[in-house]
Amino acid sequence: MVSDKVSPATGVLRLMEGPFAGQSLCAGVGTTIRIPKDESLGAIQFELAAIRSGDGCTVAHTGELRGCTR
Repeated sequence: MVSDKVSPATGVLRLMEGPFAGQSLCAGVGTTIRIPKDESLGAIQFELAAIRSGDGCTVAHTGELRGCTR
């Protein structure tokens, strides 16, 4: 596992709560993630790019989504 470095990533983010609960966002090329070496050093940071949704990730969306989680 890469830690404490910004690394390219792709995958699916499933929204569990809120107005879009149950929906999934597919993160494509240009997506990055940073995982700290130690949980006390910070949060997992991500920037989703080339975002798509829907069955088979067929619906494209403009913009990026940036966030973090512990």
